[in-house]
Amino acid sequence: MGWGELTLQWLQGAKELAFIVSAIAIPVIVAKIGGDVNSAMKESENRIRYVELAITQLRSSPSPETAALRDWAVELLDTQSPVKLSTEAKAQLKSKALAPPVSAVAPGGVGVSVGSGSGGDACAK
Repeated sequence: MGWGELTLQWLQGAKELAFIVSAIAIPVIVAKIGGDVNSAMKESENRIRYVELAITQLRSSPSPETAALRDWAVELLDTQSPVKLSTEAKAQLKSKALAPPVSAVAPGGVGVSVGSGSGGDACAK
């Protein structure tokens, strides 16, 4: 048996091994990526629900009994926001009820929220 035949046999064996490894590795990698994407989506959904809960709390009238919960809601909004709340904005959220959003529907369009109705927001025209 010459070097050419040995090299050819070795390459054939390497090709078969690569096929077996890829047949096992590809589904494992796809499953891992799918799991990571699913985890990220669940985490995002949980963040959204917490923000919704915080906003619901801030829409109620402040009282001494809910002060700690309002503090939590304000801190949660601040940590989840890419633009941090100013000290003044935090104080306002803690001391005043957040007004419900104003809805507007464009003719033949989809409903959109326009600001919080508390002033200082941009107006839709």
